[in-house]
Amino acid sequence: MDSHHAAHRFIYEGWRVAVHLDGTDAQGDIAGWAELRLGDASRSRIALAGHHRDGASAIGALAKVARAYIDDWRSRPHTGDTGFMSL
Repeated sequence: MDSHHAAHRFIYEGWRVAVHLDGTDAQGDIAGWAELRLGDASRSRIALAGHHRDGASAIGALAKVARAYIDDWRSRPHTGDTGFMSL
């Protein structure tokens, strides 16, 4: 994935999700992102939104959004040549 160590990893509907936390900002809020991979390719990266003061809250929020993204992607028809672009 990248050189950062994931704080949490899981597989959902065939996608591999890695949640990364970057530490805290000056106000004490945690920054982070989730990387979503389908097969061997990175397909999306989701940034942490909102204010999270602890790692468990940040991980939970990112995991929830990642699952919603995957569910939304799976609910749409995928025809033609409008697939993912390389990240």
